[in-house]
Amino acid sequence: HNLEEISQLVDKHNGTVDKYIGDSVMAFWNAPNPVPDHPLQACQAALEVLAKVQGSQDDPNPLWPIRIGINTTIALVGNLGSLSRLDYTVIGDGVNLASRIEGINKQYGTRILIGENTKQAVTQAMLTRPVDRVIVKGQSRPEAIYELINTREQASEAQQKLAAATAKAFEHYLAQRWDEAEAGYRECLQLGSPDPLAEVFIQR
Repeated sequence: HNLEEISQLVDKHNGTVDKYIGDSVMAFWNAPNPVPDHPLQACQAALEVLAKVQGSQDDPNPLWPIRIGINTTIALVGNLGSLSRLDYTVIGDGVNLASRIEGINKQYGTRILIGENTKQAVTQAMLTRPVDRVIVKGQSRPEAIYELINTREQASEAQQKLAAATAKAFEHYLAQRWDEAEAGYRECLQLGSPDPLAEVFIQR
């Protein structure tokens, strides 16, 4: 029933459920019908899915923990495949990147990660914090990834402080100011309870 609930939230935010792959859902936006604010709709759907999962933890049948990856890119969409088996689907490097971004959540203990293009598109409405720059399998240049925390409107003061503290700590980290970076991530630990992302950087 997890997949069903997730699919309903994708529909609600004008997304297209592409396929189920094992216990995961692949969805895309802006096709077959145009969705002008599609990065925002995808992020809103992701936050609602996460809220639904977290809100079900005391139920007799809680929803499984979830990880989400979102990327905004030019992709090829249409009926693809062979004559005997056509699928309406989406393909391209950026699609693979979304899948890789989803997997990266494991390394940082995060739940929703988004790529640089998505972050730029939603920055006025969504509160995010920088996670890392990673070179994903099959790509050669480092990709900036961000954690989607909440809508700016609904973000708590603690979430806002955590986002600001992380941004500052990551800036120190990139500039190789190791002591300041460590102090910054220790501050994140005080603000976020617990904060696996900060733990990763302190370990480094």
